[in-house]
Amino acid sequence: MNNIEIKEIVKSIIDSKNRLEYLKEFLTKNNIPFKEIAYEFGCNLEVCINGQKEKEIIFFAHYDISIGTKEGANDNTSSVAVLLALSLYLKDKKPL
Repeated sequence: MNNIEIKEIVKSIIDSKNRLEYLKEFLTKNNIPFKEIAYEFGCNLEVCINGQKEKEIIFFAHYDISIGTKEGANDNTSSVAVLLALSLYLKDKKPL
């Protein structure tokens, strides 16, 4: 696992010009498979990590910010950073 701090991920998301592209690049660079699911107003990214049992644990966060707010560590950026760090941690494991 890369030893990356959540605060570093938050800063990188904030500094990026395009949050979605940053997330896709992060996942691709770290060899974390994902699916892009487009819908009318944007798209979602889905990361599936298979565990030892046929049960699902779902974590989710949104990467967009509210209209009229400035880009920054607002809305749900910290949750997205936690999920990216969790994806890094779990990508080579088979959790129960």
